[in-house]
Amino acid sequence: MKKSLLVVTAACILLTIAVPAAFASALTPTDDAWVNAGTADTYNTTSLIIQSSTPCTVGGATSWAYLKWDLNSVAKQIGTANISFVVSSTPALGSQASTLSLFAVTDDSWTETNVGTSKPTLGASLTSVTFDPSTPPAQGGTVAFPSTTSLVDFLNQQIANDPAGAKYASFGLAFSACSAGAPSIRFASTENITYTAPQMSLLDTNAVTLTTFGAAGPAVNWPLIAGLGALVLFIAAGVVIYRRRATVRA
Repeated sequence: MKKSLLVVTAACILLTIAVPAAFASALTPTDDAWVNAGTADTYNTTSLIIQSSTPCTVGGATSWAYLKWDLNSVAKQIGTANISFVVSSTPALGSQASTLSLFAVTDDSWTETNVGTSKPTLGASLTSVTFDPSTPPAQGGTVAFPSTTSLVDFLNQQIANDPAGAKYASFGLAFSACSAGAPSIRFASTENITYTAPQMSLLDTNAVTLTTFGAAGPAVNWPLIAGLGALVLFIAAGVVIYRRRATVRA
């Protein structure tokens, strides 16, 4: 019994450490739209259309997207940031590998109704995904951009340096590399009612938190607290049972 109790306790401790990662908040953009290189129009539609000419270079893109997230509710230092998109229609990615990148945009003054006029400059690439043409993402599938040091640093800089009440992080989404074809992909935007909007999931530097970064401000993470409480009760019950059986044997 003692050995079993130790095993259960160890499992509970490991679960306690792992649980917080499942409760990272997911923030949707406040603004998202796509633009065309040849016009000043802004396309605030249900999909974000990203397409490039060949060879793929940021300057050679025919259309790309801008996204802006509100970070005013994020009061902690970010340790991990993952950004994901849902594919809203079957992509056309050409015959060879292509890379889609998320770029830093330092100008937050744009909106999803006028960004085509200003087309803020795309800065450094912060994170990227490479598509294998033999296994393209399906319609309704998710494309996840991994957390990187560059992405996390950029977000923390926006939180630290932007004025109070105006802490935003803007990004450009464009193809940055390809060797053949003119790849094109469409992601669901915040206006899409069929598929999930773009999501940014954040964890603090400790990856353990009792609050989530929510759109309305930090909120108590009740599911996590309930789970931890249940683990404590489970361990306590095991200890009581063990002591009772030990007393009976004595």
